[in-house]
Amino acid sequence: IFSGFPYDEGTRINGGRIGGSVASSIFRKTLSQHQIYPSQQIPVYDAGDIEHDLDLPIAHERLELKHKEILLRHPRHLLVSIGG
Repeated sequence: IFSGFPYDEGTRINGGRIGGSVASSIFRKTLSQHQIYPSQQIPVYDAGDIEHDLDLPIAHERLELKHKEILLRHPRHLLVSIGG
């Protein structure tokens, strides 16, 4: 399961290289063009993005709540957050 966090603000504040705001959309596009372990048929689930127009602290809270909900529903799945 992956979820998107389309933000650059935290990276920018910490002096990092921005680009996380588009990472989840690029990941989705790339994923749609390639099969992931086709012989093993490993499913990949998209949990969507956090809203992109929130203040960073609120966005972090939403991400945390979303991840808690996902992990409660799917405790045996791997959850990956993509973005910044």
